Amino acid sequence: MDYEKKTKGELISELKSLKSKVESFEHKQPEEKFRRLVENLQDNYFFYAHNIDGIFTYISPSLTNILGYTAEEFLTHYSEYLTDNPINKEVEGHTELSTKGIKQPPYEVEIYHKDGSIRSLHVQEVPVFDNNRNVIAVEGIAQDITERKRSEEQIASKAHILEESLNEIYIFDAKTLRLLHVNKAARLNLGYSKEELRSHTALDLKPEFTSESFKKLIEPLLTGKKNKVQFTTFHRRKDDSSYDVEVHLQLSTFQSKPAFVAITLDITERRKIEEELIKTQQLDCVGVLAGGIAHDFNNCLQAIMGYVSLVKLRTAPNDENYEILEEAGKVVLHAKSLTRQLLTFSKGGDPVKEIISVSELISDSTKLASSGSSAKCELLIQECLWQIEADKGQLSQVISNLILNADQAMQEGGTIKIRAENINIIENDILPLKEGRYIKIAVEDHGIGILQEQLQKIFDPYFTTKQEGSGLGLATAYSIIKKHGGHITVDSEIEVGTTFHIHLPALQKEIPKEPDTIKAAGPNTKHLEKKDAGEPATSKGRILIMDDEPIIRTILCKQLRVLDYEVDSVEEGSEAIRSYKNANRSGKPFDAVILDLTIPGGIGGKATIKKLLEIDPEVKAIVSSGYANDPVMADHINYGFKSVLAKPHGIYELDETLQKIIA
Repeated sequence: MDYEKKTKGELISELKSLKSKVESFEHKQPEEKFRRLVENLQDNYFFYAHNIDGIFTYISPSLTNILGYTAEEFLTHYSEYLTDNPINKEVEGHTELSTKGIKQPPYEVEIYHKDGSIRSLHVQEVPVFDNNRNVIAVEGIAQDITERKRSEEQIASKAHILEESLNEIYIFDAKTLRLLHVNKAARLNLGYSKEELRSHTALDLKPEFTSESFKKLIEPLLTGKKNKVQFTTFHRRKDDSSYDVEVHLQLSTFQSKPAFVAITLDITERRKIEEELIKTQQLDCVGVLAGGIAHDFNNCLQAIMGYVSLVKLRTAPNDENYEILEEAGKVVLHAKSLTRQLLTFSKGGDPVKEIISVSELISDSTKLASSGSSAKCELLIQECLWQIEADKGQLSQVISNLILNADQAMQEGGTIKIRAENINIIENDILPLKEGRYIKIAVEDHGIGILQEQLQKIFDPYFTTKQEGSGLGLATAYSIIKKHGGHITVDSEIEVGTTFHIHLPALQKEIPKEPDTIKAAGPNTKHLEKKDAGEPATSKGRILIMDDEPIIRTILCKQLRVLDYEVDSVEEGSEAIRSYKNANRSGKPFDAVILDLTIPGGIGGKATIKKLLEIDPEVKAIVSSGYANDPVMADHINYGFKSVLAKPHGIYELDETLQKIIA
């Protein structure tokens, strides 16, 4: 520019014009900067302005990115986009106060996106004043907080799930082991409040662990060798009681710090069920052994009793040896009762069931068991007890045994209470029983009680606290109840007393009880009695004996020959079938056969009788076994036998049985 050719006045005029432009630029520059800023808002913000009538005058373009609408659409239809959320009703109140010049705290608005989804906006607005402090407009900025709210809701939901979980959940500091959070389920089981637990560490609840042993346990998690550790222990409650737990432990973060999260399952009831299963398995193993021992022992007793009876027949009643033989017979009978107890929880001791009345069973058993006792029995039996299907003899043995134990526990006398009632077991009940109707029987004493450490063992075979006793009584009771589909438990406190609880499945509906009938006695029989002179009465006939034990065959043959029977003996079923056929062909058939039920490695009585019935439907067979409680022995008629002889048996019983079926 050629300034030298211009006059001084022209230069002054141009300077004034330039100054005016500069002043105008300087005045407009902040407004331009602000406009460029709001026009280019990114992410989840948009700017807006409206007049004091609430009519929008400006919306920044970033609205389209957030809500999908153009500025024109939003300016004209804003109110239509608001959802029915109650928070939107407060928008007008905020706007009204803003137009009055009162600055409002941030608030939330919920608006429909153009695609139909719902977005949450965080709004902050301020009034705009003129030079006279009059409100001329309201400006605001809105932030899309939809994702943040979703995250917050998810966190809140997780926190709620954590708090309301049925599992116990513990979060504790990875370094100090101080408890940071314990959920409701854990607090209820432990008996502590939130405040009390803040001063505890994880080790305070796990007395089984020392600091060193727990450090060794969590070391694989800290070093990254494992991402989860599982173990079982027990937790100690506020009242010093404890319960078994299974812990699933892993390393995580809590409040931005390393922390352990322990999900803990209360396995107390599971442990009880596992112990019950183990006990049942143990009893099954003992049962197999006991059954075999009892069977063999009964065979020995059969031989002893046979020889004693033969000698006794040859001994005069006034002979001093006769009394010795009498006592020997009593000892054999006592041994027989012990083998019956062994058989009760062996595979040969399955219950032979019939429909029975529990009230009658308890009443009869109590009378017998309490006879001569210093204790008094009080029966508290609910009216109209449901019926059960059970082995009357076995259950009577259980009740009698429990009453005897109660009587012995109350050495100075007292009252034994026997209760019986109907109950319904529902699903998920703590008892390991199926859902349905049950009879609950309780036998309660107020005796010396049982030590806690002994309670877990009292149903074990051969465990006893008595100086004299076999330890089979409660083991037998346990096995009987189990085989009836029931359950037996015990509660006891020293110097307070003991209560046994029995649950037995009841019939689902009542079955009318058949009236008792007098069974025909059959033909008259004459029992063998030793006379001063003469021989025992006999009934002649041909008898076939099948038994795998040579000593049994020998003694039975001697007894039967003394009784004037003709007798042949064989070892197992195929021989018995062949002998029976040959006897029929020869015209000298057997009048009766005595078949041993169990023949190891050969054909036993159950299979043999089937073949004999095919040969001769009128065959007169007697089943004999050392397994006195075998179902075949109890239901012999349905298996084709005419009668039964349980080992050991005497010569008089043998003769009487044969006379009945031959006659």
